[in-house]
Amino acid sequence: MRGRWKLLIAVAIVIVAAVASALVMSLRPGSPAPGSPQSGLGPSGKLGFPVSQLAVGQGGTKTAADGKTPIGYDGSCDSAAQAAANYLPLRADFNAKTWETQKKALVQVSLPGPQKDLVMQVNDGNAANKAYQDAGFDGGWLQRFDVKAGGLYRIVSCEANKSALVQVFTGSLWAQMTTAPRPAFATQEIELAWDGDWKYSNAFQPSDDPTIGRRLKDTGPSLQPEDFTQTLQVLTAKDVDVLFQGKSREGWVEYANATR
Repeated sequence: MRGRWKLLIAVAIVIVAAVASALVMSLRPGSPAPGSPQSGLGPSGKLGFPVSQLAVGQGGTKTAADGKTPIGYDGSCDSAAQAAANYLPLRADFNAKTWETQKKALVQVSLPGPQKDLVMQVNDGNAANKAYQDAGFDGGWLQRFDVKAGGLYRIVSCEANKSALVQVFTGSLWAQMTTAPRPAFATQEIELAWDGDWKYSNAFQPSDDPTIGRRLKDTGPSLQPEDFTQTLQVLTAKDVDVLFQGKSREGWVEYANATR
């Protein structure tokens, strides 16, 4: 009888230890989900999304020709998510007075192809337009993106040292010729390829490139607020509820320095 009790106690200890170990692993903030290409995700932030260790404006080992965009990443999927945030303004921002410097940096982070040619052609034309040179806000900006204001990203797919498709939710201001600049929030799709560094390979919207659209869970949230002032506002949980109506929250993560 005494031997049987010893056996039961030993079994109970093993079971308790196994359960405790499983609980510790499940609660560890840095543990990525099984099969996830992301690492270092912490507890949920103010808007209810996991928070990454990745920060907008950081990463890389060098700086592009504009003096501010980080380049020189490793081939990891985390670095792809960071490069997507840092490269997005190079493609989307526009100020006729600073375009030539921006253009040099954009060449550094882009692979040859139609997406690069189209951006160059359109912005070269805009930069030569006298009306655009004299218009804009805050020193000539026609459009300026603030990735930290949206502060969310979703890795749609990624194979380290090969390719990645990342959705970035970002804020932006757009010049209005008769009124103050108009704020907006939208999801931008960025396709990257590895070429000794993460490089833009495609940044067309799904409506322009169906091959990207077919790979997305959905096109992500967007909002052009009617009741916001003419500056980007800090997103609230209420805003997110509106933004994600009919959209999936699965896979969305906050950058560490998102504006909240």
